[in-house]
Amino acid sequence: MERDSLNSAIGWLGIVLGKTKDNGEHPYDYYLKASVLHEFGGSQDIHLRAANGETLDTHYDYGETWWKWDWEEPTGLIPIPCLYGC
Repeated sequence: MERDSLNSAIGWLGIVLGKTKDNGEHPYDYYLKASVLHEFGGSQDIHLRAANGETLDTHYDYGETWWKWDWEEPTGLIPIPCLYGC
């Protein structure tokens, strides 16, 4: 197996909305984060050679755009503190 190096540059743009109440009987923190990410030019070539001489050459292009969102509630009221979407 032989593979070329992988170079990656990811751009990120996001927004965070939150609310904090730290006084009173029931303090809380809530945060909603939304982001879009883009891979600029990440690619890789892979060359495989079997013992019987067969070969396989593959090229992967990682230039994609995806999104991610998080909901955080660190006070423990919700059992799953973070959710991710792709």
